[in-house]
Parts: sequence; C-alpha cells; structure tokens
Amino acid sequence: MNARNAARIERIDGKIVRIFRSTHGDDWKRAMEARTLETCPKKDAVGAIRGQIWKRCHGRCEWCGKTVTESGPLWKRGHMHEQVPKGNGGAVSLDNSVMLCENCHLGVAHGNRIPMFSKSSVEE
Repeated sequence: MNARNAARIERIDGKIVRIFRSTHGDDWKRAMEARTLETCPKKDAVGAIRGQIWKRCHGRCEWCGKTVTESGPLWKRGHMHEQVPKGNGGAVSLDNSVMLCENCHLGVAHGNRIPMFSKSSVEE
C-alpha cells in the first residue's frame, strides 16, 4: 500500500468511523490519545463508512425518504454526501456523511456546485 492509496482512519469498536485528511486538529489529537488511529487502503476505508451509512439509512434517502439502492446505476444508487465539505474542514465520517438520492444530492445538497465523484463510483 503506497502513501497515495493509504488513509489515516479512526477505528472504534472494530468499525472505521472517520478518515482523516490531515494529522492535526482536535479530532486527530483525541484519536491519538485514545489510540484509535490506524492506516488502511483508502478504498477499504471509504467502503466501510459507506456500508455503515447504507445500513443506517435502510435504503432511503436521509433527507427526503426516497428509495435508493446500494449499488447499480448512479441515478438509482444512494450517494454518500459530506454535510460539511472536505474543503471546508469536513471529514468522511459517520457523523458528517449522509446517504442521499440523486435529486437531493445533485439538486439540493450541492445547489450550483458540481460534486466530486470518485472514479470508482462513476464506473460502477
């Protein structure tokens, strides 16, 4: 695993709960003190968080309640969305991420901003 594909994560009770963008800040310090920091492949970390959010949403958009699928075409599948964007200090985490339908994600959540999809989510 090279540094580009690695993610610094926080694991609590065996579950990945956060992917850190940087090695500073209060959350990072708390995780260091609690010894909950690990490194794993980024794809695995994102997949683990997405899977937990999927279980939490029970196949429904967390904003409007519309049915979404776990996989399949992008227009039908649940979109994982960070409520506070990573560029504004948000994290890919259970606390900051929600599962949305395409309409809520592209129309409401992003408004006039274009979301950044990972290459793997668009290809599936």
